Amino acid sequence: MIVEEFDLQQVTSSILMVASLAFVLSAVVTMRRKGRTGYERKDPTLFAFERTTVLVDSGIFQFVRHPMYSSLLLLAWGIMMRRIEIDLFLVACAATISGVMAACIEERENLSYFGEPYKRYAMKTKKFIPFII
Repeated sequence: MIVEEFDLQQVTSSILMVASLAFVLSAVVTMRRKGRTGYERKDPTLFAFERTTVLVDSGIFQFVRHPMYSSLLLLAWGIMMRRIEIDLFLVACAATISGVMAACIEERENLSYFGEPYKRYAMKTKKFIPFII
């Protein structure tokens, strides 16, 4: 059995992975409670709980617009920090690029569906990391 050192790298990795879990759980719970899903959103690319008919801007969504993508990014970089290798670095980079691209697509969809309220919401919240990005 290999025992890893308790160092800043491992602590950082753990923090990122725990934050990843917190982001996704908070997002799912908030969307289920506040989103009021409806059949008028017939987009087959959305999960049932994502078919919200009300703009969700509370819970974690008051700080970031894309907490589920944030969760994936935090997880990818957390795994990479656990054991820094070129392959894991490339996977984390690919996850970041994919997450950013998916968020851009979702931004257009949300702007189209929610209109001006979403535009105002986007101006006051960050995309991925509260108070930063």
